[in-house]
Amino acid sequence: MSTVTWAERHAEALRLQDQGAPLAARRVGWAAVEAAGSERERAESSLVVAWVSHRLGDVETSRELVGAARGVVPVVAACVEGVIACAEERFAEAVGALELALSGVLPVRWRANALVASGVAAGALGQYARAERATEQAAELYASLGEHGRAATCLHNLGHLAAQAGDHPLALARYAASGVDERRWPEVLLDQAASHLALGHTAPADAALARAHTLLAASGRAPAYADSLLARARYAQATGDPEATRRAATRALDHATPATKAQAEALIRASHTRPRPAPGTTTLFDDNGTLTAITPTATTNLGPTQAITEAARALHHAATLAIHRPATPTQAATRLFQLLKLPHRTTLIPTHHLADVPWGLLPGDITIAPNPEALDKAQAAPVPTKPHRLWIAGPNLRHATAEATRLHREHGGTLLVNPTVAEALTAIEHATHLHLAAHGTHHPVPAIHLADGPLHPYHLAKLTTTPAFVTLAACEVGNPFGFPRAFLDKTTRTVIGTPLPIRDRLLSTPKPGRHGFAAIGLPLS
Repeated sequence: MSTVTWAERHAEALRLQDQGAPLAARRVGWAAVEAAGSERERAESSLVVAWVSHRLGDVETSRELVGAARGVVPVVAACVEGVIACAEERFAEAVGALELALSGVLPVRWRANALVASGVAAGALGQYARAERATEQAAELYASLGEHGRAATCLHNLGHLAAQAGDHPLALARYAASGVDERRWPEVLLDQAASHLALGHTAPADAALARAHTLLAASGRAPAYADSLLARARYAQATGDPEATRRAATRALDHATPATKAQAEALIRASHTRPRPAPGTTTLFDDNGTLTAITPTATTNLGPTQAITEAARALHHAATLAIHRPATPTQAATRLFQLLKLPHRTTLIPTHHLADVPWGLLPGDITIAPNPEALDKAQAAPVPTKPHRLWIAGPNLRHATAEATRLHREHGGTLLVNPTVAEALTAIEHATHLHLAAHGTHHPVPAIHLADGPLHPYHLAKLTTTPAFVTLAACEVGNPFGFPRAFLDKTTRTVIGTPLPIRDRLLSTPKPGRHGFAAIGLPLS
């Protein structure tokens, strides 16, 4: 009967850790410590256990084991200290410890791990060229060991470096090309979600976060699990859902490290803080299932959020049907208006669940804003003294070219027919008024389709300025949390748009009230 040696157990513990099985790696690592035949062997295996324990949230055990091994195997201990410092976001310390480790004699697997952490730390410090070199070297070492799964995680890390540099499309392309097994490395889903959110892709981001925290919980990775819950809480906060923010942040507290505990508590406090609306505004707030309307002078409980949301969906459905037949969804619009108890004239900040309401169909003079910050930016945006009008017609839309051409003939300015994304962005940056007629979508991601592909909200973030007045004659893109928010975050004062799918023949000079079009930002005077 053969006996499993220390070397075999030690190598197996490292392999399990590298393959994303920390619970099994810790068990085998302790067995390697027990089987060690010398102080050096015991120290080396203790460092594996230290690394894995830290990953599983047992920080105290991790520090004790590293301290005990430091005097026996200083180079490997420096490697583990650097990896742990990197995981704790002490990046400058991590770089120092890892430089010391990499300057010594390290086993190939430890060297590869040190290079991975070095790449992460350098990237966090903005040293992207250095980070890419370290990450590429780590991928080569893992490939030489036959560890193609770990080599794939290095390719994923190259995507993360692109995200840190602000190039989220490249990041997502690298993530997709890496081929990482997300069941072994669920953390990669957090990176994907972050880039999707940065690009305005809320549905794919939420799906990635949901899968991430399910897989992380199953694998016992408490710190990363807490990170995934915090990411979901930030997502919910960004999309105006305080109840979901509170729920995710409260769950994160059960698994949080000292560093993430403060973040979770801050999100919980923010979720309980009711907004303070400016004069003339009404803010809708979901307070534990009750929809509340807050104005500068009063706070009114409107009723169950779910019932009002269902009434909003009924209006959206009735309005969509009315587009294809001569009818106006008056009954559904009146019911929702009565439930919301809105003033006849107000600027409304809706919850995320009510973003797809065709507000222009409701009685009264209602202007929409995605959040108070966007409204403040719109009010601070300059009013153009010399108008330069831009008319854009997208491809494969039968009446768009005729519409844009007629408006250009009547009002002057610049006409673009079937431009590329780059051509449209260049023109948009120099216009004061924009009318864009094209195919559009909001679900699953906001997009306006141009000659060479989709224009997304994140494209606008790269512009120095945007037009003061924007009309989006395109399906669905009037959802305030997509394109309108991206425009208002720059120098736009008012966006006209509708969250409804609209027929080509209805696109001529959209205006508030017609087919669900509403003013988003500041009301038109």
